[in-house]
Order: sequence, then C-alpha cells, then structure tokens
Amino acid sequence: MHKFDYKMATNNSGGDVGGNKTGAELDKLLYSYMELHERLDEAMKKLEDAQREGYIRMSQARVSMGQRALCSLQYDPPKQARVTVECTKAGLDTSFIIHSEAWNKTAKNNKKQGSDDGSVRRRTNAQSNKSGGDGGDAGQSTEHNDKPPKDPITWFGMLVPGSLRLSQASFKRVVQLIGEVASIRCQLELTRKAYEAKQKSKIVA
Repeated sequence: MHKFDYKMATNNSGGDVGGNKTGAELDKLLYSYMELHERLDEAMKKLEDAQREGYIRMSQARVSMGQRALCSLQYDPPKQARVTVECTKAGLDTSFIIHSEAWNKTAKNNKKQGSDDGSVRRRTNAQSNKSGGDGGDAGQSTEHNDKPPKDPITWFGMLVPGSLRLSQASFKRVVQLIGEVASIRCQLELTRKAYEAKQKSKIVA
C-alpha cells in the first residue's frame, strides 16, 4: 500500500481553498482515509491477538496430549470446504465476506434443485429399480453430500482438552478478521486514489 502524505494533504486541502468545493471534497476524503486507517489498526491488533491466543492454547494442548498426538501426522485432508470467501463489489468498492458454514448453503441449493427435478429423479429411480440398478445407492450418495463437513478437531480424538477447542475458536476469529482487514485495505486504496485524482484535477483547474 502506498504511503499517504498527511502534511501535503493538510496543506493542499486547507487555507485559501477552504471554502472551495474541491477543497471541501479533499477534506472529506482525507478524513475518510484517516478513519479507515484507524479501523485498519484496530483490526490488525485484534488479528494479532487472536493469532497469539490460538498458538498459546495450541501449545497448552500439545503439553496435555503429547507431541505426537497433536501434529500434522493426524491431519485428514478435508473432502469439503468449511469456509468460503464471498467477494462483493459495489461500484469500485470491494468487500470480502467469510462464510464459515458454506456447506449449509450448498445443501439448500442441492435440495432446491432436487425438488425441481423430483419427477425426473422418480422416473429414473423407478427404471433403475425395475432393471435392478443402483437407484438406492445414488440416493444415499446425494444425502451424504448434503451433510456438514467433519469438524477438524476430531482428527485428534473425540475427547480433546478444552485448550484445543479454545485454540480452534481463536483461529476461526482469525479467518473472519482476515476478511475484514482485506476489505478495509481495499477501501483505503480506493480512497487514496480518489484523493490523488481530485488533487490533480484541482491543480489543473
């Protein structure tokens, strides 16, 4: 991200152009930039705190469970995403929204599609049953896809210490905060570009 020259901004947006429309717009953009920068600092601090808390709780869990019981050897590659990132645009503004229950939306879409094609499926299943096909197995596989993905914490056992669950909760907050930080940075960049463009137009005028 480019540096923002506060001294140049305050000098050019104040003084003899204080009553000018362009000067007022520059002041407004500068205020917006400083406000966004303050929000970014707060979000970054929350992000660092959540990361620190997650690692501390994970270390406590490793002490309780043992080094081998909590390591990458226990990882089970997920078959289905638990988190999705939705990128929304309003004009030039871009926002990143984190959905932690993506499977729920997918299941609803599958259910809706299934209701629309219900008659076709019934005919297909009837024909499969008559010919001794695998109509029942196909239905079971569809239901299996609509189930929520497995909680990764179960990779390390069913009775895990509370510190490991707290660590998981902290890293879930980290994911949400990453989306917030990315959105604020996009807004900062747009505000900076708008300020520079307005400043150039004022100089040319």
